[in-house]
Amino acid sequence: MLQPQNNGNRHSPTHQLHENLRSSAAQNSDGNPLIAASDQTIESLFSWLNLTSDVLFHGRTAAAEDGSASSSRSIPPPVAFGGSHHQHQHQQVSNWATNGPMVHQNNNVGPDFSGRGPNPQNQFINYSRRQDFYNDFDLRSLHATKSIPTSTSYNSPVVPFARENSSLYALSQLLTPEFMIGKIAYLAKHQIWSGALVFKLEAGLGEAQLNMVVFEVVKSWDDLLKNQLGAQFLLKLFTVCDKEKRTRIIMAVTRFPFKLISVCLNTSGAKSVHKLMDKLTSPQQISLVVASLIPGAVVLATDCKGQHIIQYCVRRFPVEYTKHLLHEITANCFIIGTSKSGCCVIQSCVDNADGEARTQLIFAILENAVQLAEDPYGNYVVQHLLEMEMPELTKYILRRFEGCFVSLSCNKYASNVVEKLLWSGDEVSAIITIELLQSPNASMLLVDPYGNFVIQNALSAAKGELYYSLERFVQINAESMQSNLYGKKILAWFMKKRPYIEKKKPYYG
Repeated sequence: MLQPQNNGNRHSPTHQLHENLRSSAAQNSDGNPLIAASDQTIESLFSWLNLTSDVLFHGRTAAAEDGSASSSRSIPPPVAFGGSHHQHQHQQVSNWATNGPMVHQNNNVGPDFSGRGPNPQNQFINYSRRQDFYNDFDLRSLHATKSIPTSTSYNSPVVPFARENSSLYALSQLLTPEFMIGKIAYLAKHQIWSGALVFKLEAGLGEAQLNMVVFEVVKSWDDLLKNQLGAQFLLKLFTVCDKEKRTRIIMAVTRFPFKLISVCLNTSGAKSVHKLMDKLTSPQQISLVVASLIPGAVVLATDCKGQHIIQYCVRRFPVEYTKHLLHEITANCFIIGTSKSGCCVIQSCVDNADGEARTQLIFAILENAVQLAEDPYGNYVVQHLLEMEMPELTKYILRRFEGCFVSLSCNKYASNVVEKLLWSGDEVSAIITIELLQSPNASMLLVDPYGNFVIQNALSAAKGELYYSLERFVQINAESMQSNLYGKKILAWFMKKRPYIEKKKPYYG
């Protein structure tokens, strides 16, 4: 007979547990046929706990289901830890009250058999703290020294992906045609049903069901694209459809261009349209989408969200599809180029367009070069042309700026363009420097917040006699410069560059 270990401490919780179990067994050995004597093994007292889930949760044995069980053979409630046997085992009460999950509500047995509820004696019994029910009740050994192996490892969590898939599968079985009809748009935007719809699309729909879904989607596509869950469903639907159904969806999307444009101006809508365009495969689909964006080209190009749609079209689709879109952008070059988002669109169009469309856009920029250079955002467009290092473009910009270099040098934004021009070649630098020195307002550049940087760059780029002309110009105005914050910067530049300047002096032997 297995005896509990005695560690010599009669007041320990483990010793008290064993003593309570012995006294409980002795009290019930006469009236309970399941306990023959009080000297039974301690483990036998837990035989009542080793019941099938059918007994625990339905209050009957396999024999009772066949109608052959008697009341004398019914399984009594389990013994309470530290208490006496339940006294009402022979009373006829409802299955739920006596044999259901709440059978231990008055007994100090810790959590119920599904692992829920408080556990005042968790130092003896280790239950899994999860809400799921499994048919593998895990009780540790009586002395809490080892675990009884079970089919499910309680140390490893339930895989969320498997649980999610099982729940989605169960929900998808409820999505019958009768249930879905007239509700596709609502279900697609629902937090729970949206995943079930996507799961059902991945599993495969019949032709009739797919046509029904497409029919409802084309009526509510704008609301779906503006909703994160709805967009996910629509994109999945677009993926599983054949070419004919895809074109049908695109025709519905582009039927009213301004509705598509409003979706592109929405944060979620712009991302959804971007992903939708990435799935376009046929020339007809591409042409329909690009053509529907042309009426809103200016609005989209100047919007922080819509600009990504225009740039995507220009970068991804060949120019034969985007030439009309580029023409609209060229016609509104100044409006688009002087906006925060539009200046990026113009630069992207210059880089990705080709042929006649690109030439027309560049000439439109050159015609507005002076106004663009003075703009907080337009100056980046002009600088982008200079960074292309095309001599023809540089000379054209130089001719457009002639007679305006002093005023441009004193402008906060245009001064950046002038500085970049000074480094575009010796010939260009010489033309700009001569115009600056010959201007009657040249001295104001030495004390201007932005003009002083132009003079510093001119000194760095100049060579030979042109450099000495600038040096003499600075020396003449040195006295007035010493009392000015920006004039001091030029004088400090001279002191810093002095060793380099000495090397540039010509030798007059």
